[in-house]
Amino acid sequence: MTLRFPVPRLPRELCDLVLDGLGAETMDVWNRAWWKVRESLRHCTLVCKQWRPRAQFWLFQTFKIDR
Repeated sequence: MTLRFPVPRLPRELCDLVLDGLGAETMDVWNRAWWKVRESLRHCTLVCKQWRPRAQFWLFQTFKIDR
């Protein structure tokens, strides 16, 4: 017999705050590890359906063109 326990859910607003804090790091021009932040955001899109739109917003907010 397996017991099932309900998985607690975080409020949407709290998840958005976490993703916004992470996404704001990609906007920092002086952040030398911006690619690590973008990698973290890519992983966030795979966590759950609730996180995908906000993480994608930050991923596609800016782009970098190398010369």
